[in-house]
Amino acid sequence: MNIWQRGTSGFTTANNYCSDRWFTPAAGLTTVAQSVDVPAGYKYSLSVAGTSYAQIAQRIESFNCLDLVGQSVTLSFWAKQTTGAGTNSITIYYNTPTAVDNWTTQNTAVSATLNGSSSWTFYSYTFTSLPAAVANGIVIGIALGNGSNAFLVTGVQLEKGLTATAFDYRPYGTELQLCQRYARPVGWFTGQAVSATQSYCFCFGVPMRATPTLSTATGFTLNNASGFSLTVTSASVAGSIGGDGSIALGMGVASGLVAGNATYSYTLNSSNPLLVAEL
Repeated sequence: MNIWQRGTSGFTTANNYCSDRWFTPAAGLTTVAQSVDVPAGYKYSLSVAGTSYAQIAQRIESFNCLDLVGQSVTLSFWAKQTTGAGTNSITIYYNTPTAVDNWTTQNTAVSATLNGSSSWTFYSYTFTSLPAAVANGIVIGIALGNGSNAFLVTGVQLEKGLTATAFDYRPYGTELQLCQRYARPVGWFTGQAVSATQSYCFCFGVPMRATPTLSTATGFTLNNASGFSLTVTSASVAGSIGGDGSIALGMGVASGLVAGNATYSYTLNSSNPLLVAEL
C-alpha cells in the first residue's frame, strides 16, 4: 500500500482504483483512504468502510499468471477490523476471466472464510490446484462481512506454494515503476502545433500495459512559442504507446496556435490527471 498515484482519499464509488493496483468492487462504499494505522514493518494500510460488503481486489494480468496453472498458491495479509469489535468474518477469494485479461465475463469465484479481529492479525490461506483459466489472469479479493463495517489491510502477498513466506519488500522505485505500467500521473507535455486549434504533444515514461486513456481533459493550459497561455478544450490519446513508453496526445484549443510552432502543455489541477491502462 505504499504507492498512491491517485491521491490518498475520496474513493467512494464502486470499481474505482485507489491505492495503486487495488480497486473497490463493492457498492455502498463510504470511505476508502490511506491510513497510517499499521502493524510493525509497514508504512501505510488501506482503510475501507461500507454499508454493504467493504472489500478490495486486485487484478493480476496474464503475463504474471502463466506459471500458476495447476499450482497451489498462498494468500497472506495483515488486517484489522475497525467497526463491529471483530465480530464479522473476512472473506477471501480468487476469480479468473474467461478470456485473456478480459473481465467482461468471469468464472465462478473460489472463496474461503476467516475469523475477523479488532486488532492487527496476520492471515494466510492456501488455494490448491488453480484451474487452467488462471493463465488468463487472476483477481484476488478481501471482503469484510455484510452490512456497515470497516477494516484496514496491508502487506498482501500472493505466492506459489503451501506456506506464507516473509513479505517481499521491493525498493520503492521498483514498486513505483511496476505501478506505472497501469497508471501514471502526467503534468507536462511538449510537442508541436499542427493548426491554429490542434497540437500533438508527447510524454515519456514506463511502457504501459495497453494504449492508455486520459482520465480527465480539464485543467490544461497549452502554450506556443509566442508564449500565449490557451485553455485546452479537448485532450485524448492520439497515438499508441511505443516500446520506449512514449505516448502521443492530441491537445485542442479554440484558437491561437501557430502551425509548426513548438508547444508545451501542463495541468492546472491540484492533482495531476492520469494516463490509465487498467485491466
